[in-house]
Parts: sequence; C-alpha cells; structure tokens
Amino acid sequence: MDGGLLDGGAACLVGSEDGLRSHQQLLSALSGEGGHLSPTLMLCDPACAAAFSAFRNRVGVDGHGLWWRDAARLIRSLHGRSPLDIWALGCADGRQEVALCEWLLATGIGWLRVLLIEQSLPLLTSAFRHAWGCIGGERELRLAGLQADLTEVPQVRFSRQTHRQLFCMLAPQLGLIESEILVLRRALWHAKPSDLLLLGFDVAGGNLDERTRVGPGQALLPSIDSIKGDGPIDPLLRALVTRPFQLYEPGLRELRLTASVETTGCSVPSSYAVELRGTVTAPPRKPRRYSLWRSKRYEPQALADSLLEEGWQLLRQWQDEKQTPTAGLHLYQRMHCEESCASDGPGSFSPTVRLSPQRLWPPTSTELVGLVGRAVIRRRLVTLCRALSRVRCQPVAMRSRESACAVGKRIAKLACLLL
Repeated sequence: MDGGLLDGGAACLVGSEDGLRSHQQLLSALSGEGGHLSPTLMLCDPACAAAFSAFRNRVGVDGHGLWWRDAARLIRSLHGRSPLDIWALGCADGRQEVALCEWLLATGIGWLRVLLIEQSLPLLTSAFRHAWGCIGGERELRLAGLQADLTEVPQVRFSRQTHRQLFCMLAPQLGLIESEILVLRRALWHAKPSDLLLLGFDVAGGNLDERTRVGPGQALLPSIDSIKGDGPIDPLLRALVTRPFQLYEPGLRELRLTASVETTGCSVPSSYAVELRGTVTAPPRKPRRYSLWRSKRYEPQALADSLLEEGWQLLRQWQDEKQTPTAGLHLYQRMHCEESCASDGPGSFSPTVRLSPQRLWPPTSTELVGLVGRAVIRRRLVTLCRALSRVRCQPVAMRSRESACAVGKRIAKLACLLL
C-alpha cells in the first residue's frame, strides 16, 4: 500500500487477531484446571469488553473534563495550529480519547488525524462507532481504527505526510502490561523529537518500605485497603472478573475473590501490583484457582524518572485524589536523544595516551640527564557503526616508524640545547 491508513477515508481495519480463535481459547482456559486468565482473552468476549469499558470510565468522562481541557490547552500552546496526528493506544471504548479530541478541536488546532488502536475487536468496534458518532462529521478531523498489539504500532504507516505526533495511553492500560517500559519503548520506537505522550496511570499509595513491612494481618495501604483479603472490591471490577464464569461455567456454585499486593515483575521502582485471585467451585469438579486481574500502580516521580531514561521529559502532571485508586495523568515530550556509541567510555577503541618514561640517550651523568615523559599515542584500526546509515568511527592509520624517529631526533636536539 502506497499511502497510509489516514490518507483515505474513514476505515476500521481488522488485524491478524482471530476473534473466534481467541474466544475458543477463553473457553478452553475456563474449562481447564486454573492458572492465569489474561485480559486479552477476557476482552475478546463482548460482555467482558462492556464490563471493562464501564470499569475504565468509572469516574465518568465529565469527571476528568478539566484534565482534557488543561491538557488540550497545553498541547495547543506547544504545538500551535499545525496539523496533529493522534495515536490512541489501547483506546478501549474510546470515550476519554474522543473527549480529548473535542477539546483539542475547541482550542483551535487546524487539523487532527486520529488512529484508534485496540487489540480487542469488540472494544475497537465500540470505540470507532462512538468516535464516528461524536466527531466523525468534523471537517478538521480524519478518523481510522486498527486492531493491533502495542508492539505492532511502529509497523503501521500513518500517512504519506508526517506531522507532529501525540501518543495517548490512558489508565489503566499501562498497569495491565507486563514489562511496561520495554513495551513502551517498542511501541514508541518511531517517535520523533518534540512528539508528545499523554500517559494515564493509577497512583501508588505509600512508599516501597511501607509496603514491604506489611504483615499478614495488617492493612495493606489506605488506598487499597478496601480490596484487602475478603473485604469489598470495586463492584465494576468484580463484575468484570466474574462475568466469564457466569457466562461459560455451568454449575457455578461459588466464586470467591481475594486480593494481594506484590512487587514481582514491576519494572518501575516504587511500584506495586494488585492481583485478584478467584477460587471457582463448580461441582462435581474440585475447586480451581485463577489469577483474574493484575494491575500496577506507580509512584509519579519514579515513573517520570523511568521515562526520562527512555528519552521522555515530563511537562505537566495531574492527579485526582477523589478516585479510588487515585488516578494520575502525565504529559511528556520527546527529547533529542544522542545515541551512545561503542567507541565512547571505558573499554572503547578511541585513541588513548599512555605516558611512558624513557631515556632519550644513554646517560653519561645522572645529575644532568633525567627521565623525560614521552607521550606515546596508541591507535587501533577499527570501524564501529552506530547505525547502518551513520558511521561514528573511521579507520585511523598508524604513524610510520620513520616519522617517529624524526620526531625523536628533534626532541633530543631540543633537550641538548636546553641542558
């Protein structure tokens, strides 16, 4: 295809993910002996996808309306009226992304091109329908949808013409990803300097030391105490994790949910994950245990420091203390990152200087002639490439022996005159 996804008219493209096959895998997992039930399998079912959308928008789009207004104004001040390309990563039902686009259009940005990206086919179709009904008729906007995984984003050609890009990933998408920093690095591989990233996340409560000192009978943290042990769980989250068993588990008698806090696999310092585990009782089978939900929560400064190492600088942050768990939103800007080369630093192949104390001639008197430090430059023939199209190190030829002898003779004559 010569053009990009946004060069033609509005379209919603289905990727390589087979919805029927994923649904069959979900049924096989529910009929097994337990284990981890991934969100990818759960969200392939339309009923579970609807429950997830309700949980994601639990505060409501209007509840974060000031966030979208402030973020849109800041983006407008940084970007001006030039065209803007928006990558909505993991958009779910797209309601929050659409609200952001409406505010961006209201600020006066001249042209928007929006690409909704979601791996779940039910969520993608819901997001595209909602976006088309709300902003599809705008003259200053072009819309498309794509079913794809986050790591497949750099393989997508947006358009023939490249504009400044805004990447959006709103909560709780980041916390559901394993090795999220690595996935973000791969998903945003094609980001250019001055591109923007709007990242939503759930905020951690307390610090890492407090979490490691929690005992079995103690409250975990104030922000997550409501889901500890057998305590009450968010009704929307409970509806999400119990929906597959209610639909496809015959003879379901009981589904008991428990919550635990753990830090294993958290790539961002001072972050932790809340994991929901369920014990399914459906006679005549024995009770089975499932890991149903694992969502991470982040300390804002630690998250900003981790993304700074990836080349993203924090511009503005928002936080909502009324929501449980506390919601956070960061706006980052891509910096001009200078890639490191193997010729830099310790162990490099750069020319090095070694001071070698040597005598210029056999001394006749130790009082008159002493040791003179002569710098010997050692060079190696080597070529290292930063990339296929950019060469950092070039071959350096060694000096001939005749030139070195000539320099030595001149130094000896100068030493004689000085002495």
